[in-house]
Amino acid sequence: MKKKLTMMLLALVVALGGTSVAVMSGCNPTEDKPGPSQTAEYTVKFTVNGEEVGKQTVKHGETLQDFAVPAKPGYTGKWVDAEGKAIDFAAAITADAEYTAQYTANTDTEYKTEYYFENVDGQYELDAALTKKLTGTTDTAVTAEGVTKEHYELDETAEGTVKEGAIAGDGSLTLKLYYKLERVTVTFMANGEKIDEQEVRYGAKAVATDKPVPSKDQT
Repeated sequence: MKKKLTMMLLALVVALGGTSVAVMSGCNPTEDKPGPSQTAEYTVKFTVNGEEVGKQTVKHGETLQDFAVPAKPGYTGKWVDAEGKAIDFAAAITADAEYTAQYTANTDTEYKTEYYFENVDGQYELDAALTKKLTGTTDTAVTAEGVTKEHYELDETAEGTVKEGAIAGDGSLTLKLYYKLERVTVTFMANGEKIDEQEVRYGAKAVATDKPVPSKDQT
């Protein structure tokens, strides 16, 4: 009986001791370790038409350094995310990302139209006073507006004519229209008969004909 009681007490002590250790182990404080999100580094890429033009690596929660959108003449650019939303460089980064340059055509891109007029010698000269400086949306098609000037008409076949074109982002588009002088006909008569005629620019001088003048019967 005594041996049996001793065995029961020993079992109880072991049981209580084990529980005590387990409880004490559960109560010991542990050091806080940062989770993966607090130590992670993220890569942010900047692309233009699918080509990478920049890259930044930042830790979780940090912000990006400002990165300018590459210039595109005649356009205003901004960085957008995968959903097309403009990005905020002051926002905390929490994942890898790729930002794309989005360009919007400017509506005030310059272009001009020049007007050339033929002189009596057949040369075309620029009339600077009539040059028109205009603006429009980059890469849209425009057509030169004609002008009216007495004794002139549009010469659509003149070399150098640029009647229409797309507005260049750098403002280099120059439309050019050429106007030729009206032609008048000079007729040479002898003894009431036409012996020759010439087409002459308005305001120019006719040249002497080389056609023989028929003799006149003096009788």
